[in-house]
Amino acid sequence: MNSFSSILRQRRPAIAIYITAGFLILLALSFLSYSQSSFSSSINSIHIKHTNDRHPSSHGDEVYMTLLCPPSSSQGGVDYYFEATRILTYRLLHKPSTRDLRNRPLIILATETVTSEQQHILESDGAIIHKVHSLPPPHGIDPAFINQQWKDQFTKLVMWNMTQFSKILYMDADLLPIRPMSAVFETPSAHNEDGEEYLFAATYDSAGVRDFGKFTRPIPNLGPSDTSAASEINAGLFLLQPSERQAAYVQSIYNDVSVSQHFTDMMEQGLLRYAYRDDGKYPWIRLSQMYNTQWPRLQDLDVSRAVHDKMWKDDSPVNWELRRFWYFAWGEMRGCASNREGGE
Repeated sequence: MNSFSSILRQRRPAIAIYITAGFLILLALSFLSYSQSSFSSSINSIHIKHTNDRHPSSHGDEVYMTLLCPPSSSQGGVDYYFEATRILTYRLLHKPSTRDLRNRPLIILATETVTSEQQHILESDGAIIHKVHSLPPPHGIDPAFINQQWKDQFTKLVMWNMTQFSKILYMDADLLPIRPMSAVFETPSAHNEDGEEYLFAATYDSAGVRDFGKFTRPIPNLGPSDTSAASEINAGLFLLQPSERQAAYVQSIYNDVSVSQHFTDMMEQGLLRYAYRDDGKYPWIRLSQMYNTQWPRLQDLDVSRAVHDKMWKDDSPVNWELRRFWYFAWGEMRGCASNREGGE
């Protein structure tokens, strides 16, 4: 595992300044009442035990989830997805201005390539680790056309079988919460043409609307009504009520070679777009773009609940004024972790 100082040396000085600033501010403000407790759990169990200094959620069967699936357990350098997962954990569970208002827990689905050290760190951060076997792409997909970086993303589909939870809010690790995400859980369910009640809600994919971050055309005003500017979902965030019927439905699509062969480019996102298309069995429920603001701009911070981009990447289309906000959040998370470790 890379030390924090070695991480700083690998980035340019301007980035190091913002990471260090966040780190030092958290150390200096150690007297503030952060919720520093952790959830204890068995590696192979979903059973949640609450510590005494963190009140049990009154919505105990509603949870956050994310997926951590490094392409290799032996990769060198900084694992930015792991660092982003830690930032997401800190902001959903601890940071006063962004943590869940009902103390809902965060469960991390960890594939085989997540190291034991990473698992221990994430548990110390307060997350619940649930080990899963990575789910390969459907047989209908030609392996020659699979982007190896996303080959394990179909593992998200295991959530459809987790009927012990009434609601799961899934968030990609590269989402950065700006404000509490609690309101998403209040999204009402819908009924399909057969009268079956279901819940699958997501935001639209804004790649076309925001022109992949180039903004060459007018875009909708970001806010509660910004729900329908595009017809396809972005699978980086969704609210799911698991059910046996929906699980069987998604499984049938995964197993149907004639359909699944078309999911090469978008992987699990392509499958979910097909499964929850407007003329399908379960039309998707629209969430506002403010809950999953893709191709974000600096002014979006005034309204957005979470911005979505890999802002640690040098080729990110996001303006540097916004990207440095991610590095500050990284340092802030590290400072919180140092405070916790110092108090143990």
